[in-house]
Amino acid sequence: MAAITRFPNKCMLPYFTIRKYVQTAQPKRLICTTLLKSNTQTLSRRLPFEMDTKVQKDILLFSYKNDRFFLFLTIFGGIQFVFWSYLAGFTYTTLRDVENKEEKTVPKEESPKKPEALPWWRKMNLGENKYKNGIALLCTFVGYTIFCGSMLYPLRSVHSLHLLKGGEYVRITTYGVFGRKRVFEKPLRDLSCYVSRGAAPSTVPIKVKGRLFFYLLDVKRGTFLNPKLFDNTAGLKRNLTR
Repeated sequence: MAAITRFPNKCMLPYFTIRKYVQTAQPKRLICTTLLKSNTQTLSRRLPFEMDTKVQKDILLFSYKNDRFFLFLTIFGGIQFVFWSYLAGFTYTTLRDVENKEEKTVPKEESPKKPEALPWWRKMNLGENKYKNGIALLCTFVGYTIFCGSMLYPLRSVHSLHLLKGGEYVRITTYGVFGRKRVFEKPLRDLSCYVSRGAAPSTVPIKVKGRLFFYLLDVKRGTFLNPKLFDNTAGLKRNLTR
């Protein structure tokens, strides 16, 4: 007759039935526990240079504060544009075509110096069309160059760089015209850093897909608040031609 085991709840079960259940259940539980431990160890095992970029909140990677300089730079560019534009208009409307007084008053045979022997600057007639138009175009070119440079440089200078929650997007804040700021967001796959942070002499250029020129991070006056996270996210060189 089979052995009987008595439980506190007064239910009676055959001993061999309980033993069979325990023997079949333990191996399954052991296998599940082993697989869980092995998967946990695999996920937590990382190389020394790797880090988790899936951040749980927005993190500031880079900051550069120099608002006064960029404000004065844009004001300077506007003043220079007005000055050189006025100079170009003044040159074009004021210069007159005049004859050389020495050649006119002194006869050619009595002149101690022939016109060919005069210095080049005394033979120039700034009122001629070629000189007058050339000076006006040069002044216009200088004014436009200074104006465009003073407006374009702040737009490419990065004020702050944030890695957004989840680690897939970044927020780039640049300086703007007359002290304003410009903000836009881009996925990390659309960013490519052409020079590493440690090798850059003065600025780190970052190329953004779909935008002209580079965005500049000032290494000397700016601050990398999370350098290792920057190197593993925005500081990587990527192929943007795909």
